[in-house]
Amino acid sequence: MYAEQSTEALCTEFAQLAEEKRLAKDSLEDVSVQCADLEKELLARFQSGGLTKIGVLVGQGRSMTVSLRRELWASRPHGVEPQPLCDALKAAGLSDLVRESYQSNTLSSWMRELERDENDMPILPPELEGVLVPVEKFSVRALRS
Repeated sequence: MYAEQSTEALCTEFAQLAEEKRLAKDSLEDVSVQCADLEKELLARFQSGGLTKIGVLVGQGRSMTVSLRRELWASRPHGVEPQPLCDALKAAGLSDLVRESYQSNTLSSWMRELERDENDMPILPPELEGVLVPVEKFSVRALRS
């Protein structure tokens, strides 16, 4: 594929591609900053307007759905140290989630699987009351529709 090209030509092509790659990364960083700014505004508008999704056209007949995404993550309440939570996890029979500390991603995954109350929040075992709370994080994303 490259046998017929000189080393200088290959270096030139490589340098041009490296420059194109650098420009693309810079452009992506700019787009990411713009998306983050828009996401903050959209989160506020979706939540204040009670919206969950909006379909939009993005050009050439293509459509996307911009939606509110809800994720639950396990978190310690403000002021609760890790050790009381670890002790409570062990008392609740969840010692496999505890090491020197607890595994927050695994704990969040476990929490997402719990039975829910009337407000769609996880019902925690009594041993975890006061040392573990569900925290809702919302983000906006666009998917091809």
